[in-house]
Amino acid sequence: MQTDMVPRLLSPRVMINDILYIFLSHQGNINLAYDRISLMMKQRSIQDYIFIVGGHEKTSYNASTKILSVSASDFYEGLPEKILYAYKHISSNPLFSKYKHFIKLDDDMSLGEDIDFNSIKNVDYGGVVQTYLKGDRDYHMGRCSEGSDWNNKSFEGEYVPWCLGGYGYILSRRSIDFIESINDSSYNEYASYEDLYIATLLAKNNIRPISVDFKKFFISPDHK
Repeated sequence: MQTDMVPRLLSPRVMINDILYIFLSHQGNINLAYDRISLMMKQRSIQDYIFIVGGHEKTSYNASTKILSVSASDFYEGLPEKILYAYKHISSNPLFSKYKHFIKLDDDMSLGEDIDFNSIKNVDYGGVVQTYLKGDRDYHMGRCSEGSDWNNKSFEGEYVPWCLGGYGYILSRRSIDFIESINDSSYNEYASYEDLYIATLLAKNNIRPISVDFKKFFISPDHK
């Protein structure tokens, strides 16, 4: 049984090569985010990271650029579809088979303190957890692509406890492999709420979010 854990400062890094950092981006922002994130990871001596970008005809990974191009919508309302197929590719690609955990971050985020891997090694799904089952059902309105029905349509789906994507969250190999194994197309019903969508999928396998205070480890300009 999982228990709540509070990561502590890591010095020196422990088993850092078991963790893949995943930066979720899009074609309209990857040029701005790429150099900043690459430099940041170099300064932290972290080589295990990739970028996710949608809007491509075929899903493929370029090991030289560290960009995973996904055959899924790259629009705001396409976030659930994009993250689903990105995780499916990561699970099945032998290049990523060595990783035991995956930390998903947005492309505007920065790294804060280091995380001790030993404190999160038993966590299947963790981050800043939203435990009350409600949210802003209209947050996506006006943010979606021009002509999208979601600009005038509220999210009407059910809520489960989920890790708030804006703070970053961690998934285990078990969680990633479960996502890869299921055949699901309900992402079309989730507007831009990819973090809630992932939590819903994991709940089907009784994988529930564990509270991990990521706020000092991953810094977002929009979520403090």
